[in-house]
Amino acid sequence: MVAALLLDDAISDHISDTLADLVASKALSQIESAANRLNSLADFAAVADTRQAEALLALNKATECLTEVLLLLDTIVLSTPTTISAPAEHPACPTWAAIAASTPTQKQTTLPLLPPAFNLTALAADTRLQQRILHDMRMVLIEIDLANESAPKDCSTTSNSALHDKLNHHLGEVDHVDTAMDTMEDGEMLESTMRKTLVLGLSYLECGVYVLEFATADAAYRFRGYSMDKIWDIVTANFGHLVKVKPKAYNLIACFVPCCGQFDPSKQEHLHTIKDKNGLELGSITLASWLKATNRCSKNQAVASLKITCSSANVANELLRHRIFIFGGQVITCKDLKEPIQCNKCQEYGHI
Repeated sequence: MVAALLLDDAISDHISDTLADLVASKALSQIESAANRLNSLADFAAVADTRQAEALLALNKATECLTEVLLLLDTIVLSTPTTISAPAEHPACPTWAAIAASTPTQKQTTLPLLPPAFNLTALAADTRLQQRILHDMRMVLIEIDLANESAPKDCSTTSNSALHDKLNHHLGEVDHVDTAMDTMEDGEMLESTMRKTLVLGLSYLECGVYVLEFATADAAYRFRGYSMDKIWDIVTANFGHLVKVKPKAYNLIACFVPCCGQFDPSKQEHLHTIKDKNGLELGSITLASWLKATNRCSKNQAVASLKITCSSANVANELLRHRIFIFGGQVITCKDLKEPIQCNKCQEYGHI
């Protein structure tokens, strides 16, 4: 029993000494780390003090330089003579009477006048369609025979420019001869009534067609008249023999035309019958054809749509205003408007 107690006391003393050593070593390590941190802070403070001292020295030098500059400016200001000018006299305020009596010195800007047929309430799509139609009325297509020796062989830009100048010169001579000038009472000629058939642009297409753009629709109409008159010889002299001026086509669609009878739009005598029945001029309808081939129509089909090509805009407008008689049937017509290609399945554009 006594030995056990002694052993227990010895173990307790050993544990106490071990714990004391551990606590002491831990405390010493913490103290050393704190001392290191304090040393680093002291070094940082010393560096900061050094930099502050350098900054103060630089500021002192800058202050001295600015002081010298101010002294130089003061000496310059004192050396320059100062003259006090009299105050400028302000003009008297104008009165309403003076403003009303004075005439405006600045020209008033006037807006460009709109065309007489311009409709301000028209939709943008209608305006674009009108401009496209007006542009097409100034265009003329001339088809040449490439195999003919008299046809132009060089279709480059330089040759087209030379042909453009030659054609305008020829047209100027024809206009000068063909124009009926108005004569005043004293016999003076009015040059303002001089006709002017002017070609603005000329281009060649790979399919053997020249495209002419005239200044006005009247100029294009006169050119077609000159081309059909053999006296002037304008087309053959500039584009060679076997040249064809394509007529201006105005396409209409006649709906619900009787197709089960003997009417055949490919026959000229049937077209003459349509002209006679509707009081149209000779040659007003140049071509007619079914929109759908007859062999693809149903056997019991009684009516179909007919495409009619008119030679002038007046005839086309007349047919659009009134109903026309075609082999016993009174039908209505509408304009043939080109629409983008649209697929029947997906309703998308650009393919079928």
